[in-house]
Amino acid sequence: MFVLVVRFLLRSVVVFEVKRKMPPPHRTRPLTALLLFTAANVVLVQTITPVYDFVCFLPYWERRRERRHKEREAALVMESESH
Repeated sequence: MFVLVVRFLLRSVVVFEVKRKMPPPHRTRPLTALLLFTAANVVLVQTITPVYDFVCFLPYWERRRERRHKEREAALVMESESH
């Protein structure tokens, strides 16, 4: 029994040593990742203003604003006529 335990421990140490010497499956490149992240953020920041302007100044919003204004005025007129 003791021999089996010793063999198991020796194999574990050998396997551990082999695994420790093997290179990792991929290389991490923190500088490349940081540059890519920064570039993506720059692109997003550059494109947000035109997109925001396009969405905010669509004719739909002006029509909606006018329609809601008319509805509010009509509701006030109806309310004042009922009193």
